[in-house]
Amino acid sequence: MEKKEYLEKIANSEGEEKYQAILKYAWFLRQKEPLESAEQAKKVIKYARMHENTYLELKALAYLCYAYFYTSDMVETSRWVDKLEKISKKYDNNCARGTAYGMKSRIALNQCNTAEAMENALIALDYNLKDNNPKALTTSYFALGMIHLQREENTEAEHYLQLALQNAEETNNHAQYSIRVNIGNILFNEQKYDDALNEYLICLEYFKEQDMVSSMASVLLNIGLCHRFLKNYETGLEYMMQSYKLFENMKNPQKLGLAANAIANIYIMQSDWDNALKYLQKAERLAETHNFKSDLVSCYSNYVKYHENKEEYVEANNYLHKIQTLKDKINIENHQEKMSILETKYKTQIYRMKSAELNEKNKAVSNQNKQLHETLGNLQETYKKLQIEFQEVVNKLNSQDDLLSTQSRMAMMGELISAIAHQWKQPLNVIWVMAQAIGEAWEYEELDDEFMESQLKLIEEQVMYMSETVNDFRNYFNQDYTINFNVAKTIEKTIHLVSYITNKNGINLVSELDNKCSLTGNPNELSQVLINVFNNARDAIVDNEINDPYIKVVLSCDPEFITIKVFNKGKHIEPENLDKIFESYYTTKGKEGSGIGLSICRKIVKNKFGGHIIARNLDEGVEFEIKMPIL
Repeated sequence: MEKKEYLEKIANSEGEEKYQAILKYAWFLRQKEPLESAEQAKKVIKYARMHENTYLELKALAYLCYAYFYTSDMVETSRWVDKLEKISKKYDNNCARGTAYGMKSRIALNQCNTAEAMENALIALDYNLKDNNPKALTTSYFALGMIHLQREENTEAEHYLQLALQNAEETNNHAQYSIRVNIGNILFNEQKYDDALNEYLICLEYFKEQDMVSSMASVLLNIGLCHRFLKNYETGLEYMMQSYKLFENMKNPQKLGLAANAIANIYIMQSDWDNALKYLQKAERLAETHNFKSDLVSCYSNYVKYHENKEEYVEANNYLHKIQTLKDKINIENHQEKMSILETKYKTQIYRMKSAELNEKNKAVSNQNKQLHETLGNLQETYKKLQIEFQEVVNKLNSQDDLLSTQSRMAMMGELISAIAHQWKQPLNVIWVMAQAIGEAWEYEELDDEFMESQLKLIEEQVMYMSETVNDFRNYFNQDYTINFNVAKTIEKTIHLVSYITNKNGINLVSELDNKCSLTGNPNELSQVLINVFNNARDAIVDNEINDPYIKVVLSCDPEFITIKVFNKGKHIEPENLDKIFESYYTTKGKEGSGIGLSICRKIVKNKFGGHIIARNLDEGVEFEIKMPIL
């Protein structure tokens, strides 16, 4: 597919289809125009993030890593690889994480750090084995083969490259040609130059067709080296020059240095001293600038041949000393790496076993899937039965909860009747005295209109007082009773009702109320909450024999919330119990407590008024805060 066709496809597409086409175009450009490839991939990343398309984002990030890798900018490549790893970890995508570690391996290999390359390649293989993705496994096996090849461990290299080739051929993966190049490299190392040359030439045709510049440059250099060892110097030089120009355009310093060194070697064979020196100096500068020590050793070796062939033995000897000194440095630096190599060799054996066992595991998993499918049918039937049983239990618990709520209300009713009875006691005594006075006045013929009118007025006042007491709470337990009410008046009525109980225990109940606060709902339900809180405060004070006890109620409001704070000068609640006291059946009163009063308070505040109730310890006591939104 030509560049023009990719651009036409992009121009004629819309939405996600368009960005899929851009992504394919980025992959097409990755070797020939890597910077343009990177720009195209960034477009896809921006679109994918805007539309929360995880698959597209991860794929574009991977292509961006490849693009920068082919620019030979390992710093920028590493930066994007780190981003790919981070995002793939976030989405728990094994395939993308395998790609990230695979790229880390390629970066390390590019920098001649085979131990780090091996470590990352094995991690990549681990992620790819989890997904059992043939394409991803091909990449991992290929990477491990290249690393072993660079270490000159041909047996291990061939093992992984054959695994990679088998996967690539089965899936018609174009990576098979890059794999064949490296199989050709093994043949080259075994001095089977004709066989290696055949592999290289087949791959070269494919790379040319696909315009894969980087791969084409590498294989051209390899073909040139084969001809050099077959003593076809002119042919070898021709291929190497083509490779050199491509690497120069790509600005790949390592590969350019290798090509320059190989060209210099042929010129030495031909006794073309000027050209030999020109390319040797070029290779030396690149190796020194980029600290390619192994390449510098090869360069010095060519200097030795150069001076020996010119019979300049002193200069040749100087370069032999340089080689020895540099090799000593490399040996010292690589001591730790050799230890790492031993470790990774051990890991390699483990992963070989993993790959060998993969098919067996797949068969076992397939059988397990069948068994699970059969079991699933049985589980579904069991699940339906459990659902029915669960609903029955829920209904039973709800009934119990309703019963406990009713019990709590009945207990509250008992307290209210007791309080009302106390409120009525005084006016009934007054009425009784007035009735006796009227009787005596009648008996002694002292009953006149004025006396009768004054006594009846006093009786009427007492009856009205008793009537108001009943009216305040006649709708107390009517859950459907809803009005817009003044919160301060509701609190005052509640205080009036419980004042008998608090006064009896010597507790002073004071209040600071904002009269402008109003709510819509059942005022008696709010009163029920307050009575529960007052009773708990009273019990805490009485049980702990607090000196100069008091309860203080503060009402405040703003445009959004109404807040009621009830403070009691009582003993602190244990910190771990501050929230537990609102749980059903939890009590700190032992056998005397039911554990449902405050639980019901929380339900009323939350379900009826959309608010919340909390308890907190203050310096001198405990505060309950009720906060409700103004709807």
